[in-house]
Amino acid sequence: MKRQQPFGGWMDPLQSFENFRTPFRETQMAILALSAYFPLSGRAKGWNSPHVSALASDPAVLLDQLDQVWDVPSPEVRRQIIEATGSPDALIRQATVEALGRLGQPDTVSTKLLGDPSKMVQRAAAWALRQCYSRHPDAPAAELTAALSSNDDRTRWGATRVFAQHFASLARRPEFAPPLLRLIADPAVTVRMNAVKALWQFWFWSADLPSKNRIEDALLSAIAQPQPNWVESNLRDAIYNLADENIRYLYNNWVALLGQPADRERAIRGRLAVEARLAGKFAAVLSGGTDAQKKQLLHALTEYPLRRGDVYDPEVELDEKPAPPVITGSATISSRSRFSARAPTNWRRLSRLCWVLRMRRCGALGLRPSCWCATTVSPM
Repeated sequence: MKRQQPFGGWMDPLQSFENFRTPFRETQMAILALSAYFPLSGRAKGWNSPHVSALASDPAVLLDQLDQVWDVPSPEVRRQIIEATGSPDALIRQATVEALGRLGQPDTVSTKLLGDPSKMVQRAAAWALRQCYSRHPDAPAAELTAALSSNDDRTRWGATRVFAQHFASLARRPEFAPPLLRLIADPAVTVRMNAVKALWQFWFWSADLPSKNRIEDALLSAIAQPQPNWVESNLRDAIYNLADENIRYLYNNWVALLGQPADRERAIRGRLAVEARLAGKFAAVLSGGTDAQKKQLLHALTEYPLRRGDVYDPEVELDEKPAPPVITGSATISSRSRFSARAPTNWRRLSRLCWVLRMRRCGALGLRPSCWCATTVSPM
């Protein structure tokens, strides 16, 4: 209770690793801890939701009942919920699949709704499947992999939504990587874009080195091909994310909190191994790739994936006027790139690129982190 702040939430104002005041995690964990220390006496296990004995035929009442389904219902009510997924009313289909998602039990119903004509039903079905796999990590993969390979564009699109966020339990299963990788070349642009967004997240959650290698190679190969703007932008952002250089937290906070020197050394070597592997692949593209591939890789590594500073000025012709200059340290940089919606090149990002390529030449993973300092790039 001493950690509770005057604004009501919990946060340790003396901790060193949170640059932004975002106390939601601490508050969440504090409330969970307090509820465990002081449980409500006499309360039955579960969500304490109202008992539903049978689903109504009136649509308004039915929607209200479905919203109340949190605890496992009777087999008969579950059968009625599954039957209601075939309703012609999209609101009812959405509510039924959300109810099934809250129950989190393996079934094939949610998979069948991934290709629903209603987008809100598709999204609810994808969420329901994520809930199922998070609670049952060993649930069969066949239905979802089949949806990812469906001949129906809309079903493939809905299936990629399963991998939109919070799918760590799925990323620990290498069998889901190949169907996602194939979708990088999907004829449907939205499917291709969702696959790219899913793969870089899959890369971070997966401990399977072959899967990580295939994802890296697939993203680098894709930037060598002409792509729609949405896909091109997401490919650059995906490569940027794989090469995330935010190592200050890693070395100053996370590694430092590991209790044993051997664990700290192992974490450092693991991170350096990842960086050396990526550096080798980036160097191969820059030395032997096509001009278009080199340009996309440099763009991914050196430019902010953000809007330019004057994007909110209604008088600015974004396609004709260069982006305004950006002052970083002693350097003033102005961008005349054709990518008018992107912010100008930044010398820190160029330093980062030189550092990555320097690692390729260095290659000695036994070096301490201080030896892997970035090469300084001076503006011309």
